[in-house]
Amino acid sequence: MKNTWRQIDRPVGLGTAEGLTAINGIISGRRYATGQMIYAVGDQADALYIIEEGQVTLSVFSLDGKEKILEILHEGDIFGEMFLDEKDRGQQQARAITDVLVSIVTRRAFLELCRHTPQVVAGLMGALMKRLRNLQREVEDLAFSTARERFIKWLGKLCDEYETTKDRDPRTCIVRFSQDELAHLLGLTRERVNALIQEFKNQGLVQTHYGYVTVNRDQLQHYLHQHLHGGS
Repeated sequence: MKNTWRQIDRPVGLGTAEGLTAINGIISGRRYATGQMIYAVGDQADALYIIEEGQVTLSVFSLDGKEKILEILHEGDIFGEMFLDEKDRGQQQARAITDVLVSIVTRRAFLELCRHTPQVVAGLMGALMKRLRNLQREVEDLAFSTARERFIKWLGKLCDEYETTKDRDPRTCIVRFSQDELAHLLGLTRERVNALIQEFKNQGLVQTHYGYVTVNRDQLQHYLHQHLHGGS
């Protein structure tokens, strides 16, 4: 299994030989296929997950069953942070949106790690605090941003995370989400997402395809500067 902990180390300090040895001694690996549930709302929260490969969505649901995607997580991200509460029944759903490999740390193993390697725990807390800040920004966006602003910010975020390779046009990025998935991601109706896509398509910012959208990076940056960053 590849050692994503070394990547997490860069921002939060998990890279000592002692720390890596301790972590590698308690983790187990598991693979999930695209679309497979990692855990559902109401499942016992009893493990911490670290993404080694692939992407995962975290979602919550309204009383009438409507899904809101809270986050799209990538290689090196941590989730399942409520695992320390023995009585907690998870309030979120985690689902693989690509083929995924995760490392899993159980509650019991983590508590044992706390006793013997406290510096590793401090690093994990730093990673979890980063996630908390991201979620706080998401809540602020939901409260104070318009639908158009939320949509364009998410396009910017997804393009920032998009990996450019030799066979890809560096002037564009590809957002591989259906309109239903974008609606869940942004807390909007499918109809509103469709209207925004058509609006941005008419402006030359996006092109639509079956199952994905191509974003013009230059047009996106121009729009962000003009409308969100105080450009004139």
